[in-house]
Amino acid sequence: MKSYEETVRRTAALDWKIKSKYPTAYMKEVFGVTEQEDPKLIDILIAASHCGGIHRLFDTLPKAYLDNMVRYISK
Repeated sequence: MKSYEETVRRTAALDWKIKSKYPTAYMKEVFGVTEQEDPKLIDILIAASHCGGIHRLFDTLPKAYLDNMVRYISK
């Protein structure tokens, strides 16, 4: 299990990615799908990049993608 500090660091790094990069740059790595596999996800990620960042995703992501995001942060 990662330390609290490492988890906070990885969460902040993911939040920065969400706010500063186009979703196709990190979708496969974080959520395990591409834009072609799930076109709705890209709309959710673009909305999150404009307002709320990672906090918005906790309310709007389907459970499977939320689990993948948490797994990415904790690896």
